[in-house]
Amino acid sequence: MSESTQEFVPYSREQLLEKSNELAGVLEKIDEVREEKAAAMKDFKKTEGDLSAKARRLSKVIRQKGEYRDRQATIFEVSAARKPREDA
Repeated sequence: MSESTQEFVPYSREQLLEKSNELAGVLEKIDEVREEKAAAMKDFKKTEGDLSAKARRLSKVIRQKGEYRDRQATIFEVSAARKPREDA
């Protein structure tokens, strides 16, 4: 019967340097992923906000059973022509 055990093996300077470089690469990758996440969340929040605003507008229209719309109107200025006074 065999048994497996673990034994601590100290690293040499070269091995520690190699592991340090590997750690630096992993930390850099973590930063990149976090930046990508932040950009994606920004886009997500904007899209979510736009959809929420549209849902609120539609809800209001349904609740009011109609909506106000802009329409073109032509306005005419009417002024009464004054007759000159004869007693002046």
